[in-house]
Amino acid sequence: MPRNSTKRNLSATSPTQAGDNKSKLFITPNRYAALSDVSDNHHEVFSPPPVKTPSQHQCNAPPNNKEPTPGPRFFKSFSSPPFMVSGGYSHPTLVKALFDLIDPSCIYFKTSSRYLIIYTDDVDNFNLVANYLLGNQIRFHTYQPKTSKPFSVYIRYLHPSTSIDDITTGLTERGHEVIRVANILHRVTKCPLPLFRIDLKVADNNREILKSDLFLHSKVKIELPKKKLTPPQCKECQDYGHTQNYCQQTSRCVKCGENHPSSDVKSHLRSPPSALFVRGRTLRPTKDVLFTKRSWKIKIKIKNRK
Repeated sequence: MPRNSTKRNLSATSPTQAGDNKSKLFITPNRYAALSDVSDNHHEVFSPPPVKTPSQHQCNAPPNNKEPTPGPRFFKSFSSPPFMVSGGYSHPTLVKALFDLIDPSCIYFKTSSRYLIIYTDDVDNFNLVANYLLGNQIRFHTYQPKTSKPFSVYIRYLHPSTSIDDITTGLTERGHEVIRVANILHRVTKCPLPLFRIDLKVADNNREILKSDLFLHSKVKIELPKKKLTPPQCKECQDYGHTQNYCQQTSRCVKCGENHPSSDVKSHLRSPPSALFVRGRTLRPTKDVLFTKRSWKIKIKIKNRK
């Protein structure tokens, strides 16, 4: 008996007819063909005139009728530090007096919320302005010029009883010009330490002293001073950013907060000091002081990266 097969019979393959591939391109009539004749006839109306670019010689050449005028002078390369004037002056009188003292092209002013800032172009004019401000009792502070800054180093492991004359003689024999030699004392006990600070006159051979490890028959270590991560604080006006050596601001007492030097208070106060940056009984700096210290640290880090 035949078995019913459920398998589907495949039909014979029919030959594939290569049909015509219809393209999907639609062609439409141009509605603006009527305007083509007009645009061809009036080509000069729709096209702008050609622009001629000047040559390099014409760009660099000045005008025929005008002479090149010098631009404003900027004082970005000044080596002398500025003066931060806070009070005790009249602005028109001060400007006129300084213009009579030095050339007006060698000085300029800038006004901030706290100070009148005076810039000079060199050290000679810096000294003239400083003498005028000191003679007229004008309140200001400034900074030490770079030309007068010495090359400072520290000598470690040298016995504190070593004579300063012997140290000066030993450095002079090596070709250095010594300005000052000072022995460092302990900040609490005031005992002399085996540490000396040496200030040398700036010269080309200053860094040769860092290579030596033997001085006056002693094993020593000579190193540069470490950079502080906090801004300096003036002991005269108690403000941050400058020192008392170049400060002529109003004196402020750190103990009582009055307008007099702190050294005038001889006896220590039993009550908690009402200092300038003290709140209550705990020493908590103000927001301005914290911001100044934070910005100073960022400034030092940027300098070290360079």
